[in-house]
Amino acid sequence: ENKQYQRALINSLVVGGGTFILQFVWGLVIAVFLNEIRNKVAKSFLQTVTYIPYLLSWSVVGGLWITIFSPSGMINGILKLIMGAEFKPIVFMAEPAFARPIMIFIGAWKGAGYFAALFLAAIVSLDSSVYESAQMDGASRWQQIVKITIPQLVPTMKIVTVLSAMGILRNFDQIYVMGNPSISEKVQNLLVLIYNDGILNFNVGIA
Repeated sequence: ENKQYQRALINSLVVGGGTFILQFVWGLVIAVFLNEIRNKVAKSFLQTVTYIPYLLSWSVVGGLWITIFSPSGMINGILKLIMGAEFKPIVFMAEPAFARPIMIFIGAWKGAGYFAALFLAAIVSLDSSVYESAQMDGASRWQQIVKITIPQLVPTMKIVTVLSAMGILRNFDQIYVMGNPSISEKVQNLLVLIYNDGILNFNVGIA
C-alpha cells in the first residue's frame, strides 16, 4: 500500500507540476500575443477562444480529447495521411509512455486561457509612457516585451505561482475522467487513489 501511495504522490507532482509549468508559459505567450493585436474584434475573439476551455467541465474536455486521441480520431487520421496506408493506429490513451505527456498537455490547454487572462490584465495596467520612451530610444517591439513587459509582470507571476502551487495535488477530475487501468500506474494521483480506497473499497483507514 505504501508503494502505491508513493507512486501516486510522484504522479501527482509530475503531472501537476508539468501542467503548471506548461500552462504558465503558454498563458504568458498568449497574453503577450493578444496584447500585440491592435484589432479589437480579433483580440476579443481570440481571447474568448483561448478562455472557453477553462470554463468547460472535465467531462466535456476529457471526452473531447479521448475522441481526438482514439484510434479513429483526428491525431491518428493526421498520422495516417503523413505515413501512408500502412500506418497502424496508435491507441494513445492506453499507452503508458504517452500517458503523462498527454495529461500534462491537455491540462495546460484547458488552463492556459485563465493564466493568459490574469497576465493580460496585468499587462494592460502597465504605464504606457514607459513604452513610448523606449520607442523613442529606438527599442524594437521585441526588446520592449523582454525588457519592460516581462520584468513588470514578475509580481503577477509570483501570485499566480503561489495560487497554482496549492492546486498541484488537487487534480482529481481530469485523472478520474481520462484515466484507465492501462495507464493508471503512470497517472493515478493521490486524490483518485484515496477516492478508490476510501469511497469505493471502504478502506477508510489507509485512505
